[in-house]
Amino acid sequence: MRIRFIVHALIALNLLTLMAVFAWPRWSFLQETELMTPEARMETSGSADMPNQYSLSYQVASRLEKLTSDDAVLFFPPGDKAGSLRGPLIQRLYPRRLVFADDADRDALLSADWGERQSILVFQGSELEQNCRGRKTPLQGVPEFWVCKL
Repeated sequence: MRIRFIVHALIALNLLTLMAVFAWPRWSFLQETELMTPEARMETSGSADMPNQYSLSYQVASRLEKLTSDDAVLFFPPGDKAGSLRGPLIQRLYPRRLVFADDADRDALLSADWGERQSILVFQGSELEQNCRGRKTPLQGVPEFWVCKL
């Protein structure tokens, strides 16, 4: 009888721990964001037990999506480091042409004449970008990033 009580107590303690550590933070997050669109939810910091490491990337993608047309050509910083912009940007900005600084053909594409197509350079504020031909402006709502027309 005593062993059965201990086993039941351990099961109850494990269930309470699982609820407190995993279920409650996600339930709270879902309640807080239930009226948001999936795109807006991607820009949040995520639940307490599973933070969104790409929220800044999704914010950049959202602003650029509103700023550019579907046939635009966008140039970005390197996309090879952890937490980089590459994945979320490709996901959200398709069908725009995306070129990253670590792409093999970046320099040729940067100097190409895109005609009527909108071409924009996106860079982080600390970087000095000599390729800008237009006025440098901060990306609205994401002050770490700047844009300029090529």
